[in-house]
Amino acid sequence: MSEQVEIFQAMRDARKEQRREWKRINMEALDASGLRYRSSNKGECLTFFGPNGAANFYPSTDRWRFRNQTYSGGASKFIIWWAKQQ
Repeated sequence: MSEQVEIFQAMRDARKEQRREWKRINMEALDASGLRYRSSNKGECLTFFGPNGAANFYPSTDRWRFRNQTYSGGASKFIIWWAKQQ
């Protein structure tokens, strides 16, 4: 294999590991918060329902969507933001 291919494979593997770590940390925070959600796509999308609409949180990316707008900041910021929406 060429050196460039090896570099890109190493970068891809590092990114996968980072996303696994984000997902683990975010799921621990969300489970500890006590918020209720519906999981879909093998846990890649968590849907939270509230009086002002639904929000989709993506634990492996630290992002969430609400009313066609994307926010970022991880589970801790999402929990604070979601409490303000209620």
